[in-house]
Amino acid sequence: MELYFDRAMYQALPQDVKNDIKSNCLFSNSKKAWISRAKLDNLWRLERVLEKLQLEDGGTVGDKLSFAEQVEREQERAADRQETSEERAAKAEKESQQRYNHAHELGSIIPMGQPILVGHHSENGHRNLLKKIDNNMRKSCEADDKAAYYNNKASNAEKTATGAKFNDAGYLVNRIKECKKNIRTLERRLQGKFYHYDQPKEITETEKQHWDGRMAEETDKLNFFTAKLKELAVIKTVWDKETLAGKTEVLISGRWRGLVRANPTTVSVENSTFPTEELRRKYPLKYNYGEVQDAR
Repeated sequence: MELYFDRAMYQALPQDVKNDIKSNCLFSNSKKAWISRAKLDNLWRLERVLEKLQLEDGGTVGDKLSFAEQVEREQERAADRQETSEERAAKAEKESQQRYNHAHELGSIIPMGQPILVGHHSENGHRNLLKKIDNNMRKSCEADDKAAYYNNKASNAEKTATGAKFNDAGYLVNRIKECKKNIRTLERRLQGKFYHYDQPKEITETEKQHWDGRMAEETDKLNFFTAKLKELAVIKTVWDKETLAGKTEVLISGRWRGLVRANPTTVSVENSTFPTEELRRKYPLKYNYGEVQDAR
């Protein structure tokens, strides 16, 4: 959902309404609009704000975005956050430097080692000058902390905007595993089963439509993550049962471990807590393939 205001209209809004909009939306510099943070199923908070404003709906309800389109939208928003955060960081850095320089200029007025001359006509001026120096140094430190905060925020937004997580095989493998697990659960729901050992029962048409919609979403996600993993496999080795064939050791968490066997979804490695090789291989540890960093 996107909200469009001209500047005068937005400035005229009550402060509590502005706060509601900011808590539910992010401002897009590219679109010059407030874009809802939440997805379709969780727009009720924003809809209550719109009821207060009595805004006119300027568009129509479109088709639901595919997961790939949702990711693209997320990256666009992250790029906007990165730009905004970088601007705020630069502003805070400038303020920090200005405050620091001003404090030093004020400090240069007082001769080195000059104590406060109690009772002298300069006493009040000296004390006030020290307070100004302290205030500017404190403000400089606060602005420096703010700059660090926004630089960190910009860095995180950049990772999202560039899709860095899709270059991580571990992340993709875990997402694929989650999708498959969710699909198995949804298959049970469509059979009217809550647990896998329950007896199937008839479900209503409304329930069927709901679970069918969820199934389509999870399948869309699964296809997306699977495609990304295939793209990644073209440019780097993605470890699985096939690519580990003939290997005897794997690198996990920066440590080489003896390979016991490659399973369909996990890899078993020697358990170093046992004293002998026989026991280390008899009671192995299991890791997802996504955690394998290298093999030899």
